[in-house]
Amino acid sequence: MRGYRLYIIDPFGGGVAETRRFAAPDDATAIWMSEGFRHSRPMELWNGPSKIHSCELFAELPGQGPGTTPDMAIPTIRVH
Repeated sequence: MRGYRLYIIDPFGGGVAETRRFAAPDDATAIWMSEGFRHSRPMELWNGPSKIHSCELFAELPGQGPGTTPDMAIPTIRVH
């Protein structure tokens, strides 16, 4: 088992609002577990000095640029 740190980011201030520590057998399982803690907040998942995963609050819809209001927000999930 490997130790992971999940930083839940304050969407208004950008700082770390909460830290969760947990163990998982591999990165894929840790990512899956971290999604249960998110509750529609941005987050970063770390293992030692490496960022494993991050999730922004919302992404723009295809074909919509800055200054437009999307009909629906899509959560962004990136694996590093």
